[in-house]
Amino acid sequence: MTNYIYVLGTAGSGKSTLVKALNNIIEDYKKLCVTVNLDPGAEVIPYDPVVDIRDYIKLRDVMEKYNLGPNGALIVAVDMIVNYIPQIKQIIENENADYVLIDTPGQLELFAYREVGANILNSFSSESSNSLILFLIDSFLARKANNFVSLLLLAYSIQAKFFLPYLLLLSKSDLLSQETLERILEWSEEPSLLEEELNNISNVSQKEISLNILPIVNSLNIPSLIPVSALTNFGIVELYSEIQRILAKEDEISLE
Repeated sequence: MTNYIYVLGTAGSGKSTLVKALNNIIEDYKKLCVTVNLDPGAEVIPYDPVVDIRDYIKLRDVMEKYNLGPNGALIVAVDMIVNYIPQIKQIIENENADYVLIDTPGQLELFAYREVGANILNSFSSESSNSLILFLIDSFLARKANNFVSLLLLAYSIQAKFFLPYLLLLSKSDLLSQETLERILEWSEEPSLLEEELNNISNVSQKEISLNILPIVNSLNIPSLIPVSALTNFGIVELYSEIQRILAKEDEISLE
């Protein structure tokens, strides 16, 4: 059975670097892995993709053809991905891989909230495959309690959009001091500590909005936060183990 793993997160959260690290650990365990880059705006990626959307869509060509700036051209380019789904799917299926790591566009909203994301997931889904989302929370943004609450809500909106199992990762955790890392993990595990931190915010509007969001976040079934660093490989083995656990559960459900 092929396992499709979609890597999502805000711009700069480390999606491509994580794809490289995961690809390496999967290959270390002697499993066949296919990497797919779906970001037509990527300038440099740290891995050698089996499928690269830039082979089909050139951002500069889109800009010139439609007389658009970089942002407008990127929207059009991402929407154009649906035209190449059959070719991409065929390449992936020919590889007969154990895992397919899909590196989504840098701008989260282009994949998550436009129809192209759902079209891709639906096209790749089959009775002989499992799907899992890895949502990256940028550790640089998560250091502030109000940002952290907003990112948790954003993470759940992705789950509500796609209705797939997902894991929540604190990416680039090597940039955090041990004290800060432990504090963020405590926020994720103990809502009262997060509420206490939010009450210390000096900006009244920020505090009120964040405190209003917090009960909503607490009521949601958000998975535990997994700290990782794709550069130092901190947490990558643990992440791989958790991926195995989730996918094994999916196999059990499919057999029922």
